[in-house]
Amino acid sequence: MATRASTLFGSDVSLQTPPKWASGQTIRPDYAILDASAVTTTATRLYYVPMFFPRAESFSGIRTYNQGTGDNGETYRCGIYEESTNGGPGSLLQDCGEVTLTGAAAVRTLAQSFSISTPGWHYLAMHFNSDAAMYRMYLGATAAQIQRAQLFGDYETLQNSNTGTAAKHFAYVDTAYGALASTAVAPTNGDWVCPSIAVYKA
Repeated sequence: MATRASTLFGSDVSLQTPPKWASGQTIRPDYAILDASAVTTTATRLYYVPMFFPRAESFSGIRTYNQGTGDNGETYRCGIYEESTNGGPGSLLQDCGEVTLTGAAAVRTLAQSFSISTPGWHYLAMHFNSDAAMYRMYLGATAAQIQRAQLFGDYETLQNSNTGTAAKHFAYVDTAYGALASTAVAPTNGDWVCPSIAVYKA
């Protein structure tokens, strides 16, 4: 499950140079759709979400979004990995810390800054200590989203991504909870949907 994002998607997802991200922006992977539906995470599951950074740039931290249904005291960690030369997540760039949920639905901000020094693919990471209901991200497959779906080789399910045969864009592994490892634990599986995660600039 160590598929190399740059092999799958190339070096330019949008086929044009995007504008510089400005102060106050929250930025998700540009292929992903944020959805108000919940995805219930699995305890000890570590998700890896590929994101393309077109230039060297500094960020203020990471943001996630919990739905709030039944969440009180659940914890998870977030961070970012560089891409391995062999494919998939490699060396830890930054462990941004831990979130403890308090029951209400909210944007959860981890204000730990980091800098992208080498443009290209990186992997946002979320490691859950317990089950939690999170707003989800997925790769849409409506007519307007076909081009993005094709970037993932998702030709089979362009009409409907909500099927058991949908391409599995987001990698994960079930591993003991704790500080993010200096070298990523290799993913063993994937899914078409994952908890929402983004970087931001204050």
